[in-house]
Amino acid sequence: MTFRQLELFLALARTPHVRKVAEQHFLTQAAVSSALKELENEVGIPLFDRLNRRLVLNENGRALSERLGPIMQQFHDTIGLFKGERMSGHMHIGASATIADYVLPQILYHFRDLYPDVAITTTSANSSEITQSVENGKLDMGFVEGEVQSTVVMSAPIGEEEMVIVSSDADFARKNPYKMASLLSKRWLLREPGSGTRDTFLQGLGDQAVNLNVFLEFDHTESVKRVLQNPDTLSCMSPYAIEPELFHKKLFIVKVKDLHFPRRFYRLLHRDKYETRPMETFSQMIQAILNK
Repeated sequence: MTFRQLELFLALARTPHVRKVAEQHFLTQAAVSSALKELENEVGIPLFDRLNRRLVLNENGRALSERLGPIMQQFHDTIGLFKGERMSGHMHIGASATIADYVLPQILYHFRDLYPDVAITTTSANSSEITQSVENGKLDMGFVEGEVQSTVVMSAPIGEEEMVIVSSDADFARKNPYKMASLLSKRWLLREPGSGTRDTFLQGLGDQAVNLNVFLEFDHTESVKRVLQNPDTLSCMSPYAIEPELFHKKLFIVKVKDLHFPRRFYRLLHRDKYETRPMETFSQMIQAILNK
């Protein structure tokens, strides 16, 4: 049994595609398949089921992955203590819309300016999709709004905010704080299902959510902001997303007296993923911005 066999097994457990794992490790597909077969012969049991030419991690493989992953992580951490890690390489980062559009851009520029040898690829999607991409190994790490439910992804809070209800009607927003019940019949503009912004708002509404008049749903925050210029429309949004509109008085905060919509931002990392120094440094930078 070799260290390489174990590394390739964990890579296949995260991404059960021989071609992709071979590319990641600069090997041929035959070499990866051979290493897996040798490992299975060593342990005496199959670790994957072969279904229609696809690898599917079985119960044996899951058990080994759960025990081996932390050990391999500890090994890499220990080696890193002695040899250090250069700030170089490539990171694939995913973020949900609010973070991707309104928090990440300047951080990406600052990070690349400081560490030009680290290449970064970014993906923007809703919180649910980012979580799935971290689970299946398509992303090195993700940043989302709201808690996630996953057995293989570790989530750590890195910041928090309170979402606000907004309108383009200055006179309407200037009035005394409203009871939420009086606003439910307005034309509400929401993000699509799976969005962290949407989930936080509906969870905050509680039982009142069933009476909410969802007038339109959008995949993008910018679309919500544009349609908010129409009369009688409301939305609940992140202050990060509407900072310019608030400053230029294109949108106004509508105060409610009986509800709040706090939420946290989380960093997502696969439990078997080795956190490199660039990943750790980038996470620290985004955490610092979110906690200003």
